[in-house]
Amino acid sequence: MSTLDSIIKDFEFDFTQMSIDTLIANFNREVGSRAGTAARLAFNLVNINELQRRGIDVSAAYDGTIIKFSKAVELDQTGTRLVIKEG
Repeated sequence: MSTLDSIIKDFEFDFTQMSIDTLIANFNREVGSRAGTAARLAFNLVNINELQRRGIDVSAAYDGTIIKFSKAVELDQTGTRLVIKEG
Protein backbone atom coordinates (compact mmCIF):
# COMPACT_ATOMS: atom_id res chain seq x y z
CA MET A 1 0.00 0.00 0.00
CA SER A 2 1.38 3.42 -0.94
CA THR A 3 1.83 6.21 1.57
CA LEU A 4 -1.03 8.15 -0.06
CA ASP A 5 -3.36 5.14 0.19
CA SER A 6 -2.44 4.71 3.84
CA ILE A 7 -3.13 8.37 4.63
CA ILE A 8 -6.47 8.21 2.77
CA LYS A 9 -7.54 5.19 4.84
CA ASP A 10 -6.67 7.10 8.01
CA PHE A 11 -8.91 10.03 7.01
CA GLU A 12 -11.90 8.11 5.64
CA PHE A 13 -13.60 7.15 8.91
CA ASP A 14 -13.21 10.63 10.40
CA PHE A 15 -14.81 12.25 7.38
CA THR A 16 -17.89 10.01 7.55
CA GLN A 17 -18.56 11.56 10.96
CA MET A 18 -18.46 15.19 9.70
CA SER A 19 -21.47 17.29 8.76
CA ILE A 20 -21.85 18.54 5.20
CA ASP A 21 -21.23 22.07 6.50
CA THR A 22 -17.91 20.93 7.98
CA LEU A 23 -16.93 19.22 4.73
CA ILE A 24 -17.65 22.43 2.81
CA ALA A 25 -15.70 24.46 5.38
CA ASN A 26 -12.79 22.03 4.92
CA PHE A 27 -12.87 22.72 1.18
CA ASN A 28 -13.12 26.48 1.60
CA ARG A 29 -10.10 26.57 3.95
CA GLU A 30 -8.03 25.18 1.07
CA VAL A 31 -9.08 27.89 -1.41
CA GLY A 32 -6.00 29.74 -2.63
CA SER A 33 -3.52 27.44 -0.88
CA ARG A 34 -0.52 26.40 -2.95
CA ALA A 35 0.87 23.86 -0.48
CA GLY A 36 1.33 20.38 -1.87
CA THR A 37 1.88 17.39 0.37
CA ALA A 38 0.64 13.81 0.34
CA ALA A 39 -1.40 14.49 3.48
CA ARG A 40 -3.08 17.54 1.91
CA LEU A 41 -3.86 15.61 -1.27
CA ALA A 42 -5.35 12.75 0.76
CA PHE A 43 -7.36 15.16 2.94
CA ASN A 44 -8.85 16.88 -0.11
CA LEU A 45 -9.60 13.67 -2.00
CA VAL A 46 -11.36 12.14 0.98
CA ASN A 47 -13.28 15.37 1.57
CA ILE A 48 -14.54 15.48 -2.06
CA ASN A 49 -15.27 11.75 -2.05
CA GLU A 50 -17.34 12.07 1.13
CA LEU A 51 -19.41 14.90 -0.37
CA GLN A 52 -20.03 12.74 -3.45
CA ARG A 53 -20.89 9.72 -1.30
CA ARG A 54 -23.60 11.82 0.32
CA GLY A 55 -25.08 12.66 -3.06
CA ILE A 56 -23.65 16.17 -3.43
CA ASP A 57 -22.80 17.23 -7.00
CA VAL A 58 -19.25 18.59 -6.70
CA SER A 59 -18.74 19.43 -10.39
CA ALA A 60 -18.31 23.15 -9.64
CA ALA A 61 -15.03 22.27 -7.91
CA TYR A 62 -14.02 18.81 -9.17
CA ASP A 63 -14.08 17.35 -12.67
CA GLY A 64 -13.13 13.82 -11.62
CA THR A 65 -9.42 14.54 -12.06
CA ILE A 66 -8.63 18.02 -10.78
CA ILE A 67 -9.94 19.73 -7.65
CA LYS A 68 -10.16 23.49 -8.28
CA PHE A 69 -9.41 25.63 -5.24
CA SER A 70 -9.72 28.99 -6.99
CA LYS A 71 -13.04 29.98 -5.38
CA ALA A 72 -15.02 29.15 -2.27
CA VAL A 73 -18.16 27.04 -2.61
CA GLU A 74 -21.50 26.62 -0.88
CA LEU A 75 -24.55 24.40 -1.26
CA ASP A 76 -27.21 25.51 -3.69
CA GLN A 77 -30.75 26.08 -2.43
CA THR A 78 -31.69 22.43 -3.01
CA GLY A 79 -28.81 21.26 -0.82
CA THR A 80 -27.62 18.82 -3.48
CA ARG A 81 -24.99 20.74 -5.45
CA LEU A 82 -21.90 22.81 -4.74
CA VAL A 83 -21.92 26.21 -6.42
CA ILE A 84 -19.31 28.95 -6.50
CA LYS A 85 -19.88 31.29 -3.58
CA GLU A 86 -20.69 34.84 -4.69
CA GLY A 87 -18.85 37.75 -3.16
